Amino acid sequence: MNLQFSQTQLFAIFIVLIMMASTVSIALLSQDPNPQPNPNQPDQPLNPGNQTTLPYSVTVNASVVQQLPRVILFATTDESDIQVIDTRLVSIPGIRLDSFNSYFRNDPSTGGLIYVAEVSFDPNQTNTQKLISDAGNINVFTQQPFGFAQALVSVPKNVTFHNTDFDVNHAYTFLDPLVPSYVSPETRPKDQIQVQLDAKFTGNTISELIASEVSNPLNDPKQRSATRLLTLDELKPLLVFGADTNYSASLDVNTLLPRLEQLPDVNQAQVTYSLVAPATVQFFFQDQNTRDDINQFFSDYNRISSFQLQSSATGFDIVLALQNPTEFESVKTDVTAKLSAKGMTPNQSFRFVSPVYRLRGQLETTKTDLNATATQLRSLLNLGDGLEVYQLGTSNTTYIQESMLDENSQKYFFDQNTMPIQVLPGKTVGQPVVIKIDFVTVRDKIVQLFNASEVKGMEGQPLPLGTTI
Repeated sequence: MNLQFSQTQLFAIFIVLIMMASTVSIALLSQDPNPQPNPNQPDQPLNPGNQTTLPYSVTVNASVVQQLPRVILFATTDESDIQVIDTRLVSIPGIRLDSFNSYFRNDPSTGGLIYVAEVSFDPNQTNTQKLISDAGNINVFTQQPFGFAQALVSVPKNVTFHNTDFDVNHAYTFLDPLVPSYVSPETRPKDQIQVQLDAKFTGNTISELIASEVSNPLNDPKQRSATRLLTLDELKPLLVFGADTNYSASLDVNTLLPRLEQLPDVNQAQVTYSLVAPATVQFFFQDQNTRDDINQFFSDYNRISSFQLQSSATGFDIVLALQNPTEFESVKTDVTAKLSAKGMTPNQSFRFVSPVYRLRGQLETTKTDLNATATQLRSLLNLGDGLEVYQLGTSNTTYIQESMLDENSQKYFFDQNTMPIQVLPGKTVGQPVVIKIDFVTVRDKIVQLFNASEVKGMEGQPLPLGTTI
């Protein structure tokens, strides 16, 4: 299972698994025996004597009333012995054995095994998020498990369900609008959420109901940015560097790596050099005949591996896959001559866009005074102002404040006691530094810190935090 799904996609997969499992208890639900007719609703598809069971669904606004100490967890696994998984899972502190249930289901997308566990826990020992995290450490799952909490939510008393197959409605009245619902682990009491109700009706009686959160605005990640004055509390013997460039054989990994490791005070070097934007020929024509002619031209052209034709606002683009990155200029000259012979004018009829290669690297050194090493690195790479070089360090802070001028402004906290930062080489411990911070929050808590780099000026383009090879 690809766990890079959106929350809505995950809930959709989750509901499929649950519906394959068993009927959900609806002890908290009841139907008004004398519902009032609604003249605005179409005729009901069933009458009291018809015992056909049909599925219906509806999405409604709901309010979270109470969290329940229960979670349903699912994860892909290669372990086919369910007792092996159960034994390891129930060893997690806080899990109650008196209401534990597990089973296998097939992954709807791959056909592989998905382990599903319905778990109750002691809220004094653990919580939903910690339990899900701990489940990822028992070494039986192929990917980090996903889980959903359970909560009581208040739904509208009068609800109109819909069956998409027959395009019919079914009006229903909840005597008690409190419904047990599956919600995301971050959802809290008093949250206003949207809930999907999936129900099965036999006649006018609801025989099965599954409620699941489909959206909660408070759980949506929010990308934020701030520039703050911090104290440099630690310098690490590490330099990171990067640039986006035209292709250069001198930057090829096999050529560059030995030269980097020969720099003074360098213990180890890591470097990558990869294509991030392929060579492109932009054509400024809208007519189909020219498009067909150019498509045929590149189909017959034998100095490229392949190409793709893509529409653009000004015409169309030809994206080239070169046989060798060193051949771009030669191919550009050759194609320009051939297209010019067809009556096309360079920069008016068409234009070449050079491929872009991304250089990323890290130097592990023997000391923390790396100003001289950074200077030697710049000289070696000879990339001018396009090269960014930073030294890794930390600042002892646990939060980012929304405004430096207002002490009462919002503070966004993260779990660590220190913040990893990147500073320009030549700094010393204890020195104040201006750091541009890009981060993501969920419910005003920092969940991702993807850049915290010293500002050189408005034109500075810092490397992503923690650039890794």
